[in-house]
Amino acid sequence: MQLREGIKASGMSVNKLSKLAGIGSGMLSRFLNDNRSLRLNSAADVALGLGLELVGASERKISYFHDRSAANLEKAFQAAKKTIQVITTTMTREGSRNFVRAILDARNAAERAGRGLKEVTILASHPDNPFLRVRAAQLGVSYEKYKTELRDVLGIISHEFRGWPNCELWTYRDFPVQFWYRVDATIYVNIPSIVRHTRHNCLFGVPVDLPGVKKTFLAHFDKLRKKSKKFNA
Repeated sequence: MQLREGIKASGMSVNKLSKLAGIGSGMLSRFLNDNRSLRLNSAADVALGLGLELVGASERKISYFHDRSAANLEKAFQAAKKTIQVITTTMTREGSRNFVRAILDARNAAERAGRGLKEVTILASHPDNPFLRVRAAQLGVSYEKYKTELRDVLGIISHEFRGWPNCELWTYRDFPVQFWYRVDATIYVNIPSIVRHTRHNCLFGVPVDLPGVKKTFLAHFDKLRKKSKKFNA
């Protein structure tokens, strides 16, 4: 089905569809009535709003992984060209060792290649966050060990980030809401549960430019960072 035909068949108003797709109503109206073209990204957003799949926009599909190891985040981090952002609650030695090492390797490789990463930011729970006690109980682990291990990992990252202006470690004391890892144009969203560590749960690779992603994830990240404090061991 052609995109114009799909829009007309849906019976949806231009204003409603433009809001759903996150593009201007004028742009959409010109596409429908004046035979003007749409950029691929905008056309894909419109198609997604209609529940259609746009041929040629397969790179914007959401990927599914049964756990974090299946997503091979270490490889994704090492391929980063501009941006690495992480938002998490705690980081155990076992759970964070490989991906933190991969982040540092990506940073160092980019620097050697003369194309330093624009941003490497990790947002994690502060060791004194009152919600850590609840999370430790959910996982059936010792609260004191949980807290101490987090503090130790934060200390290691803080030491590795020292002297690198593009690398920042922030800690928050809010209720943990989101858990994800961004590598350039993809956000890997990890799903927490009360029965096991988040790294063992399923993960979704979501393109940043899909409708609603920036407001759902990046706006949350920016707001939480403003309420957080830089961690210095």
